[in-house]
This record gives sequence, C-alpha cells and structure tokens, in this order.
Amino acid sequence: MLLLDPEETRMRKRKFGKIPGHTNEDDMARQRGIERSTQQKERHLGKGPPYIVVNRQVHYNDAGYLEWLKSQLKTPVRSGERASRRSGQTV
Repeated sequence: MLLLDPEETRMRKRKFGKIPGHTNEDDMARQRGIERSTQQKERHLGKGPPYIVVNRQVHYNDAGYLEWLKSQLKTPVRSGERASRRSGQTV
C-alpha cells in the first residue's frame, strides 16, 4: 500500500486559486441565475460561454463571457412585421 505524504495530500485537495480575469463555476452560475448543473449541461452540449479547465476546475473568461452574452441578444420584431414577412408584403 502506497502512503502519501500529508503535505502532498493537502496539496492535491487544495483548490486552485482565483485566475485574474476569470470567474469560477459556482460564481458564474450564481451570476447567470442558473443552477450549476444547468451550466454543466450547457458545457457538455457546447452551448455555454467559453471556459478553461485548470486542475479539473472550470473557470470562465470574463471578457469571453461578455462577448458570448452579446452574441445571445435577439432583436425583437413587431408582430405586424412578422406577419408581413411571411406573406411577402411590405408595410
């Protein structure tokens, strides 16, 4: 049986610190108002904001998140315009 040095065990369990310009997984989920599991599903499907993994911990790039958020913007269309577009009429 292999015994690990107590200091090495502590280092393995220690969480990686804050990366400048990045937000950790829990804080990002809280900021977005979603559950952590929802965010994990998005990552798995390749749909969420850009991220990196360091020491098995997920970190979201703050600038990348803002760009991703901008890419999610939808331009509203007035209901009359929507109907006109379908029929080929102009208003």
